Parts: sequence; structure tokens; C-alpha cells
Amino acid sequence: MLAAFVGVLTIVATLLFWWVRRAFSFWNDKGITHLSLRQYMRFLYDLYTKPVNKVIIQAYNQYGRVYGSYQGLAPTLVVGDPDILREVMVTKFKNFSDRSLSQSLGTEVWKKSIMNLSGEEWK
Repeated sequence: MLAAFVGVLTIVATLLFWWVRRAFSFWNDKGITHLSLRQYMRFLYDLYTKPVNKVIIQAYNQYGRVYGSYQGLAPTLVVGDPDILREVMVTKFKNFSDRSLSQSLGTEVWKKSIMNLSGEEWK
């Protein structure tokens, strides 16, 4: 019985490890500077223990104006370059209107923020 339990636990742990590692390898072949799983965990820790603005500025200085990160397990491209932001948010907005997973999070005020609205509701 114990051997079966240890076997199942080993299989579950291996599958979980493989799934998380696969999720955090999205940016590897895209040619974009990105946070590794370890760096992302440190980033999350810093978000909860330091002022958010200082953590964001530190990441910007460390990884550059455009870098890959994650929101949970979802890959996220972080853009801090004003020219690219203008292109995405104004010129080609129709191609990028559904940008964030955060629409389902937070208060009603947060959900109605222009940065969280999408599609026709944004217009």
C-alpha cells in the first residue's frame, strides 16, 4: 500500500514539475529577454514585500524596455518602450484590445478601468 502511494505521489509530482516547467519555457525560443521560473518567484516575493513601483522599476532596469514575464502561468509581454506602447495602445489597438486576464479580478472600479476594458466596451 505504501509503495503504491509513493508511486502515485511520484507520478503526480513529476507531472506537476513538467507542467510548470513547460509553462515557464514559453519565452525560451522567442528571442525575448524573460524571467526564469526562479526570477519570477523572486519577483512575486518582492511584489508582496517591497513597494510595487520600486519592484517594477528594478525589473525595467534589469530586463530592459521589453521583456517576457508571466501572470500566473500565462505568458505576458511587458512593454515599457513609449514608441511600442503608442503603436499597441493607439495605432493598432484593434489588434490588441483583449490584452489582460485581470478583467475578472478586483473591484468594480478596477474592472471598469480603461486598461482592463476590452473590445466594444472599451470603445
